[in-house]
Amino acid sequence: MMKPFCVIPFVRAFVLSDGRYRNCCATDPEIISESTNFVHWWSQDQRLEDFRKELATENFPAACQSCRIQELSGESFRTNSNRLNPTINPVYPREWSINFGNTCNLSCWTCNEQFSSTIEAHKRTLTILPVGYQNPNAEFERLWPALRDNILKSYDYHDDVTISILGGEPTYNPMVIEFLEWLLDNGYSKRTKLEITTNGTKNKKLMRGLDKNDWKYIYVAISIDAVGERAEWIRYGSRWEDVNSSVDYYITHANYVELHCTLSVLNIWDLPDVAGYADSKNINMVVIPVQQPDYMSLMSWDGNDFDLNPVRYQDLQQYVGLIGTNPVPGSAQRLKDYIAQFATIRKPQPNYI
Repeated sequence: MMKPFCVIPFVRAFVLSDGRYRNCCATDPEIISESTNFVHWWSQDQRLEDFRKELATENFPAACQSCRIQELSGESFRTNSNRLNPTINPVYPREWSINFGNTCNLSCWTCNEQFSSTIEAHKRTLTILPVGYQNPNAEFERLWPALRDNILKSYDYHDDVTISILGGEPTYNPMVIEFLEWLLDNGYSKRTKLEITTNGTKNKKLMRGLDKNDWKYIYVAISIDAVGERAEWIRYGSRWEDVNSSVDYYITHANYVELHCTLSVLNIWDLPDVAGYADSKNINMVVIPVQQPDYMSLMSWDGNDFDLNPVRYQDLQQYVGLIGTNPVPGSAQRLKDYIAQFATIRKPQPNYI
């Protein structure tokens, strides 16, 4: 039996685009702070403390199934974090994961308006934004000075600090570029392990600041869910030529690059091709099965059977085994209905649902 202990809630703070905090980016459901008071969240919120205690038991928490699934064939966010943090100092975080608003140039089907300004614009045009939706950028910008001070305080407690930059799309966001250049200019970069999760379409905006000689360590996760034209539809608005070029660029300028494949019913067919592409670049592939929205989840699928035989990579068979294991009635139709809403804005879907 795999024991679930995880250092993440003891060492890493996760900042949402609205300035609140969550327990982890991989849990479902998440525990989200009720305010933007970081000190209270880190040291006094009983829900976070209970989550930490739950990770010391014998069984994986129900919310941590994404890591459990990944560990059936390789490393997860949990095991990687445990390996990199043999000791913990829970007094103050050593690592930060920061969602810098929703500024993004793509409208990926598995994403939503909280993380993509392009999806927000599409839904606004179609008048299908959730009731009460508020763009997170203004609030994040208002809270950023205090958050920035909280982040910099970590250097008082630790010899090195990990800063994981999320989006939106980090390389498309001027606030991200400005922050990285400030760290460079003020002597923090050599004590900073920089993590960037990117869609691989805008790498040249980071060219001044992104070089492994200037930072303690640079890790880049490139989100690729398919190859060629299929990639351009699933991560809608991308150009495969740009993504392929970015992969080569980051391999040269970063210490470590890996491919992250967000796996849903939309791209289960493409998984062998993505694995083959990762192999061709000699980089690792991490498969992250979608849990939300449920109508894109393999486990929730209640539609037609998938024909993936023969699968070219035997270790991918486990993901085929997830299909329909916990079917949600109507999920297949809801997926089709969701995609159909964008028919006047986006190109028609390929015929593979």
